[in-house]
Amino acid sequence: MEFSLTNQTVQNFDGDCAVLFAFLDKSNDDQAIQALINLNHFKAKVGKKLSLNFVDGFKVSRVIVLGLGEAELSAKNYAKALISLTDTLEGEKVKSALIEEVNVDGYDQSWVHKTTARVMQNSIYQIEKVGTDGVEESSIENIAIQSNSDNAYELLQGQAVAVGMALTRHLGDLPSNVCTPTYLADTAQSLAKEFDLDCEVLEESDMSKLGMDSLLSVSKGSIEPPKLISLSYKGNGNAKPIVLVGKGVTFDSGGISLKPGAGMDEMKYDMCGAASVLGTMKAIAQMKLNVNLVVVVPAVENMPAHNASKPR
Repeated sequence: MEFSLTNQTVQNFDGDCAVLFAFLDKSNDDQAIQALINLNHFKAKVGKKLSLNFVDGFKVSRVIVLGLGEAELSAKNYAKALISLTDTLEGEKVKSALIEEVNVDGYDQSWVHKTTARVMQNSIYQIEKVGTDGVEESSIENIAIQSNSDNAYELLQGQAVAVGMALTRHLGDLPSNVCTPTYLADTAQSLAKEFDLDCEVLEESDMSKLGMDSLLSVSKGSIEPPKLISLSYKGNGNAKPIVLVGKGVTFDSGGISLKPGAGMDEMKYDMCGAASVLGTMKAIAQMKLNVNLVVVVPAVENMPAHNASKPR
């Protein structure tokens, strides 16, 4: 999905779809659209949609009227409406759409642009089922946002945050027999290759030489080798870096003191600290922020024995 800004009017847009907003306590500036809203008894509650075809005065064959609730639009309601809009665009197999300009109470247009890109990009995330050929690509290819500005950096920022969130969610969604310490190390090395980052992975023998016995003691019962991952982004010369450490216990059975059985399947989420810092690194590298960032991930699996079973 690509985002852009345009000063083109919704009436002159010649893509697949134009998106207009409607409020409960305010009429639409386009009288023809307001007449159709009235004719269809459309109540512009947050996230509600009205799809119109071949509307006079519009080049597109499809116009979506999206409800935003009260005219004093809150950030929460705007985000909720965007999620609904994304679902509708995907459901109707829309490839390109123009979203009209809107004001959100207490925020400027830069925030609106950033939020639109972040929420819509995040909304197309799908859980990738293990053993399949990946997820189905979103039908949405281009989203244009009506604006008098030509500075699209906020769109890049918003989308980059969502892409980082997608990596974090993906790692958390994977079963623990896939997302192992080695998998986390491979993910870090892939990020390093994609964004030209510095990556160092210490193996079990390296950590033993350094006397890192506390970390190594956690993985002693597991067949999965531990990893200590360091990933560095340099965007601000010789400035002191921000350092984020993310816990990477890819499955935490509790070792000799087993966790309660009822919640054992959720112990794969003990690596979400690692997932979060790796997602943060991807977002910052994609935005090319002027910061120096180091993420450190001690990655282990905690099992009572190398042949112990675990829920998948």
